[in-house]
Amino acid sequence: MCAQYSEQTSRPTIDGTKGTISCSICGAIYEPSSLHGYLLQGPPIALESAFMCMCHFCFRCRRPACPDCWDHVHGICGACVQEARLPFRTQAAPLSGVLFAPSRQEQQRREQSESAPLILMQPGLFQKTFPPAIDEVATIPEIPSARQAFTGRTAKQRITKPEPPITASSYQHPSNMTAQKTVSTPTERQRIYIDELETRPPKDNRSRRQLGYALRITLFALLIIVLFFISAACISTDMNALIDATLHIDIRGEIAYLWALITHLY
Repeated sequence: MCAQYSEQTSRPTIDGTKGTISCSICGAIYEPSSLHGYLLQGPPIALESAFMCMCHFCFRCRRPACPDCWDHVHGICGACVQEARLPFRTQAAPLSGVLFAPSRQEQQRREQSESAPLILMQPGLFQKTFPPAIDEVATIPEIPSARQAFTGRTAKQRITKPEPPITASSYQHPSNMTAQKTVSTPTERQRIYIDELETRPPKDNRSRRQLGYALRITLFALLIIVLFFISAACISTDMNALIDATLHIDIRGEIAYLWALITHLY
């Protein structure tokens, strides 16, 4: 049987300055992934809680085993596997005549490693001692850590655009530059003139508007002349006779006829 371990040896080691945590069994070092970068800003207990959620509890030595030293085949940690002299993460040959259902522990281990809040930064003791077989190596895409993502963003921000070399053709005198600025900058009058050209109505609408205005002026002038002739004919009989002789219109006679028609109807 395994020796009794104290509570201090079973707890993982936290490095607050680097934001990493190491396993107490194999010494593997983990750090927060890019999706869980907030763990670097929280207290050490938050990092320890995230690490304990990833670990498996070994009932033989009663210690938490990280995913790097946990033997999913035998269900114990790597230290207990080494002490019991068992092959690390290797299934023993089944007995003759006994059929076992295919295990899905490897697939579950891959899914847990993809969604884990911490990623492996430095492998532990058992990964160096017992390298996995080639067919057991999982092709899991590498998840960048929070520190790598932060340093990558700062490096991209520091990249500046290279300045072109100053030549004699590209150098300009300050007076020439000010002259070009004054020429290229439009004045307020030019801007207003451009806006008026863009919103100017078509030529046909303008000619129609002018024609309607001329017709209204002509009708208003004819109305004034007719009112003047009627008033003059009503006031003076000589003016009525002059209009009758000139235009062959007896204004007084027409007014008398219209009055007689109105009185006859009403």
